[in-house]
Amino acid sequence: MAFAAQLVVAETPTSAEPLDVLALKCNALADRERFTPREREIVLHLAQGRTVHAISEKLFVSENTVKSHIKSIYLKLDIHSRAELIEIITAEGE
Repeated sequence: MAFAAQLVVAETPTSAEPLDVLALKCNALADRERFTPREREIVLHLAQGRTVHAISEKLFVSENTVKSHIKSIYLKLDIHSRAELIEIITAEGE
């Protein structure tokens, strides 16, 4: 059963991808990997180039909470860095 929530963020992404394409790719990855709703949010923020500090302020959680979610995302994807995450997101749907 796929999670139906979709992220809508009205800010300009820092990546080369337009925001709507970036959000679609992040959502497709999140659906496939069965991310929690919070992991789904954090993946999009990471793909937009936000820091742990910026994500924690935006989501009103501690930096340690954000780091914990990032660790969970990396474990699910069997990766070790944001660069690897960006590669996976960029390749999504190709």
